[in-house]
Formats: sequence, C-alpha cells, structure tokens
Amino acid sequence: NIQFKPVSDRPPKDFLYQNWFVYLYKIPVLRSNSYVQLSKIAHTVCDNCISDQDTSFVGGSFYLEAGERIQVCSLSLGVIQFRKDTTYLGLMMLASGSKETEL
Repeated sequence: NIQFKPVSDRPPKDFLYQNWFVYLYKIPVLRSNSYVQLSKIAHTVCDNCISDQDTSFVGGSFYLEAGERIQVCSLSLGVIQFRKDTTYLGLMMLASGSKETEL
C-alpha cells in the first residue's frame, strides 16, 4: 500500500511527469550489491484533480531464498509518501524448501 500525494499547490496536470513509479526489488544474500527487480508499480496523475491523493495496492508471488531481503524504492521524491500509518508491505510463506517444491 503506497499513497501518492504531491507536495504542491499546482494541479497534477501541470506536472512535468505524468507517471510515477514504485519498484519492488529482491536483494540476494550473496550478492547484496545486486538488486533483482520483482515488480514495477505505475501511477498516472488525474488531469482534472486539484489534489491527487490516490493509493496504490499491488500483489504478487515471488520466490525468496533464506536471508534474501525485499526493498521498496521510488525516484518520485515529494510525490510518494511512506507514512507508517498508511504504508505496509506484507509477506507470507507459501512453502519452504527448493524452487521445485510443489504447492
């Protein structure tokens, strides 16, 4: 859950960029400087809105090895808010073992 709320009095239709992105990366244990993109979440501004305060939800299934980490990133500074009371990332284990484990 990510909240898109520009810090500006101008209407979003006047913004230089009309699409904002949030990326979900996996960080491998043995190659911690090598990020693997798992997901890219796009948000398009509302042309007729004075204040665009939309929320984005995304879900997916990804295989993680023991010790791998997940990171949420965005280059849209001042547009995306990561507030503790409205932003969350939930993880759930579906199976344990190797990739070949049948569910």
